[in-house]
Amino acid sequence: MRKIRALAIAAALLAVLAGRVHGQAIYTGAAPVLEAGLTTTVKTVKGTAGSVVLLTCANTNASVTFVQVFDVASATSVTLGTTVPKLVVPVPASGVGMLSISNAIRFPNGIKAAATTTATGNTAPGTALDCTFGIY
Repeated sequence: MRKIRALAIAAALLAVLAGRVHGQAIYTGAAPVLEAGLTTTVKTVKGTAGSVVLLTCANTNASVTFVQVFDVASATSVTLGTTVPKLVVPVPASGVGMLSISNAIRFPNGIKAAATTTATGNTAPGTALDCTFGIY
């Protein structure tokens, strides 16, 4: 399973670096940001304003896991289960989830993320996710 996860992340990184996803051009200049071990500790993907054009995650859990993405300046301003995420991406059980966005989603305050067992919850998945964000 680790080999599949590593291959999925590598493929996503190559897609971002090549500026293409599913054969379509995405924003050039997008930078890949790996957030390994994403769980209920809110992580800073980008500390200042930015945009998300790609998100791919590997999930080794036996159930769907959700990546919550927040538009906030400080990770400490997020209370999982209370703070409403700007974007929620489900990642299938024992699989890889990928979201490519032709029109970037703008985060004027900063990009923070966490992984939970429900779309707007605060319970950690059994195993943390490894995710790659394509941002600029």
